[in-house]
Amino acid sequence: MQDFSHNNPNEVTCGFSDNIQPTYLTNYAELLHKFNLTYTSSEYYWLVGDLYNFQGWVLHLSAIKAQLQELFLIVLPVLIHKNIPFKIVQNITLAGRILDGQLGSEYLGKIMTIYPPNDAQAILLADQLIAITHSFMGPVITNDRWLGSIVYTKLESYAPVTKKQGNSLSDKAYPFKHLPNSEISKQRRLLNSKYYPITKIKKDAKGDVIKAIFFEKPWKVSYCIIKQGRRHMFSDNTKRDIRDRLRWQYELYTQLGPDLPLPKIFDHFSENGDTYLAMQYIKGLSFTNHLSKLYDNRIWHDLPSAVQ
Repeated sequence: MQDFSHNNPNEVTCGFSDNIQPTYLTNYAELLHKFNLTYTSSEYYWLVGDLYNFQGWVLHLSAIKAQLQELFLIVLPVLIHKNIPFKIVQNITLAGRILDGQLGSEYLGKIMTIYPPNDAQAILLADQLIAITHSFMGPVITNDRWLGSIVYTKLESYAPVTKKQGNSLSDKAYPFKHLPNSEISKQRRLLNSKYYPITKIKKDAKGDVIKAIFFEKPWKVSYCIIKQGRRHMFSDNTKRDIRDRLRWQYELYTQLGPDLPLPKIFDHFSENGDTYLAMQYIKGLSFTNHLSKLYDNRIWHDLPSAVQ
């Protein structure tokens, strides 16, 4: 990798250097060109530097789409100054697919991947990145350990020919014990102190649909449905995400519920940054199964007029 150690990262940590203008970019290769970096294509990312025989703790950065370019302009000078290899998502379209979970949990939230050469560098870099990204937001990277802000870590290794990813954090000594956020938190079994999840009806990156037992009163217990909105998922250009959609759904229900035959929504709450909507459980067919039953392996034009 080309040496950029003469650059001073402090000159651009607030945003833009003299020769990089705050124009909106959709292909982040243009940004790498502005920094005079050479790169190669690696799956959905541009790779800067050499990963030959790398083994160690990588740092992943997550961010919402509205903050991507600002994040890159703050982080890239730091990596260039330290001469550290990294990957950056190729363009805004792929970024959206990664952030929305369309490419699977393996990539969810991973906008940047950084490859410190050793544990000591990983610790110093993690501390610096946490400090300079405290104002950023991003989806949770579920397969990693959270270090702070939008910074996550995972053990990975790259053989000379094929890539091998370490799946166990016990393969190598964990170096980030000084960070209070690095401990894996236990999931609380009760939601909002009165909902006991029993099964996931639908698993989704933006939030699951859960069947739960509702302990409304000590003498009154019933089933309910809970819709989850994970923080910073499906974020738009105004930084509204799936949690805002659930909040809007709740507000609509409070206005229209008395006048329309809708399932009762009786709770809207937040836990650990995620938002939940609890509603009445009605036993019956899902809309998808209902349509499938109506079609009965026929196409639209073959359906009787009454069914259409």
